[in-house]
Amino acid sequence: MALAAYLLLIIVTIIAQNNNLIHGATEGFDDIVNQLGIGNSSSTPINLSYQNNVLSLISTFIDESPHGFLNTSTSSAIDRAYGYYLCRGDLSSKRCRDCLKGIRKFMVEQMILGYYSNGFVYNMHIQCVVHYANSSSLLVYKENSFITGSNFGDDLVHYKQYNTTLLNAFQEMERQGRVGNWTKDNYASKVVAAVDQKIYMLVQCRPDISAINCSKCISDLHSNFTPFKIGGTILGPNCFIKYNNESFFGNGNRSYMPRAYGNYTKGSVYNQNLNQLFTTFSSQSSNRKFYNSTIGSNPNRVYGLYQCREDLNLDLCKVCIQAATRKIVQVCSVYGEAIVWYDECMLRYANRTIFSVYEISPRGFLWQQQNMSKDTQFVHVMNSSILM
Repeated sequence: MALAAYLLLIIVTIIAQNNNLIHGATEGFDDIVNQLGIGNSSSTPINLSYQNNVLSLISTFIDESPHGFLNTSTSSAIDRAYGYYLCRGDLSSKRCRDCLKGIRKFMVEQMILGYYSNGFVYNMHIQCVVHYANSSSLLVYKENSFITGSNFGDDLVHYKQYNTTLLNAFQEMERQGRVGNWTKDNYASKVVAAVDQKIYMLVQCRPDISAINCSKCISDLHSNFTPFKIGGTILGPNCFIKYNNESFFGNGNRSYMPRAYGNYTKGSVYNQNLNQLFTTFSSQSSNRKFYNSTIGSNPNRVYGLYQCREDLNLDLCKVCIQAATRKIVQVCSVYGEAIVWYDECMLRYANRTIFSVYEISPRGFLWQQQNMSKDTQFVHVMNSSILM
C-alpha cells in the first residue's frame, strides 16, 4: 500500500552491544532504500575490489530470487564478499527480484556508506533485505546486535485497545513459532481483530536458523521496540516484523489515489450525514460488493456509493471499504465531494446526485513502473481484452 502515511516515515534505531550503526537512505527502484553500516568504520573507503564483489553477490541474489533466500559468497578469494538475501514469504518471485534489483541499483548509484565492510540494506516496506560482510562469521546467528524500525499512520494514543491487541498478538505468534506451529518454516502472517480495527501482521526469520532462535529473535524485536503509530516495521539482522491496520499481504504496498472538490463545515448536518453514510457502507460491505445510498434531505443530503472488484471475496471487500473510509476522511477532510480509488475498491460521495449518471471526471491513473511501450504483444492483448 503506497500509503501517504509511509511518506511521514519516522526512523527509530536501537543500538546494542556497543556496535556503531550508521543509517543512510535514498529513493530506490520501487521504494525508499535504507542502508545500515554495522560495526566500526574504516578510516579509508572500502576498496573497489570488495565493493565490486558485493555488487556481484547481489547480482547472484537476483538470479536466485525464485528461492526467496540464499546465503552464499563470491567466488573470488581476494576481498571475498559473504552475504544473504531474504524476501518476504507472501511476495511473488517477480516482486522479490524487482526489490533486489532496486537494492543493487541503489548500491551502484550511492554507496553512501562506503566506509563499512559489514552492511545491511533493505527497502522501507521490507519486501527484501540484504546483509553483506567481509567474513562469514559476521553472518552466523547471534542475538540481535541492532534493531531498526519505523512507525507510521495515526498515533496509538487514540487506539489503546489496538495497542494491547497488537502486543498480545506478537506474544502469541512468538509462542506458536517456538513450537513450530507456523504455516511455513520461520514465516507467519495473521489478521487479528481490535474493536473496530483489524491488525495485519507478518513475522519472518532467516530460514537457516532454528525455530527456537527465530522465536527468540521475534521476541527481542517487539520487546525492544515501542510502537506509537498504528503501523510499523521492526527489523533485525535475523528477522523482521511488519504490521498495519490495512492489508499489505502479497502486494508489498497498496496504491490509492484521492480526488476532492468543494467543502463543508466540520460538525455541520452534512458532516453528520456523511458519517452516517460511512457507517452504512461498513455494514453493507459485509454482504455486497456494490452499494449506493443517500442520507438526509436537501440542502444537506449526501449521495454515496462504493464498488469492490468482482474477483474479491466479501471479507477483502469489507477490509478495503473500511480502509477507503478512513483514508477519504484523512486526506479529503471537509470536502463536499470526494472519491478514493484503491487497487481493490472505489468509494465516492458528493452533495449532488451521482447515481446512473455517466461522467468522465473525476478520473486518475495508477501506474505500474515497468514501461510496456515496446511490448507490442502485451499492448495487443490488453486492448483486445478491454474491447471484448
